[in-house]
Amino acid sequence: MRKVVAELRDFDNVYYEIQNEPWADHEVAADVVNPLVLPEDVAPPGAFWKNRVDLASPESLAWQARIAALVREEEKRLGVRH
Repeated sequence: MRKVVAELRDFDNVYYEIQNEPWADHEVAADVVNPLVLPEDVAPPGAFWKNRVDLASPESLAWQARIAALVREEEKRLGVRH
């Protein structure tokens, strides 16, 4: 990550996505959005996401915080900020 930050330091159009969909490996939903949604609305393959709330695990959140801190540290050292 430090190398990525260093390589991109001169570009002003950079956004770091630390972890894409960190909840994707959880099979159990944290909650449902609307308990009145009809079962057939979420029955087609892949449609389950329409009525569920998924959360990242504490381990994932800790990892994200560490990577974000590393980016901040490296950018501070380099004198840049994205």
